[in-house]
Amino acid sequence: YLDYETERSELLLRQECLCEGWEIPITPSILYRRQYVPFADDVGRLQSLILDTGANVIIIDSIGAACAAELNTSETALRFFSALRSLKNVTSILIAHTSKDTEGRKSPYGSAYFKNYARSVWEIRKSQEAGANTLNIGMFHLAANNSKLALPIGLNIDFRSDDNDNLQQVIVTPQDVKT
Repeated sequence: YLDYETERSELLLRQECLCEGWEIPITPSILYRRQYVPFADDVGRLQSLILDTGANVIIIDSIGAACAAELNTSETALRFFSALRSLKNVTSILIAHTSKDTEGRKSPYGSAYFKNYARSVWEIRKSQEAGANTLNIGMFHLAANNSKLALPIGLNIDFRSDDNDNLQQVIVTPQDVKT
């Protein structure tokens, strides 16, 4: 997990609460790396880390911070994807912020290459009332290069806290996306 936005403690809390909610052990652990250097400038070290640990999936949170450059230029997107493509034997999950809603469609913020170079693009939308312990999310498959588009997925996420309002569990259950 290449984290350009938060801290290890936040990821560990999320993992612990999800595992508690699903009643599964907290293994395997997620290999975490706090990132400060732009992805393309760090790709050599990252490839060594992937080989040393045997990691076969990387999650980059988020593309904008990983690029550390003007996101609206094609050069920024092309440099990022060129570096990503240089990694061997690894699948990537990329998290991106979205552009402003235009005509009912959202896309990753920045150059069109951020969507066009991806093999599969999902948009996640949430609905949550202020102060509520639950939220509903819809996952919508916007683009696919090697498959048909998947049907939308709906999930209910229930955040359960102790008496001191410390998060203890996160329970995720499927629901009709229309909800």
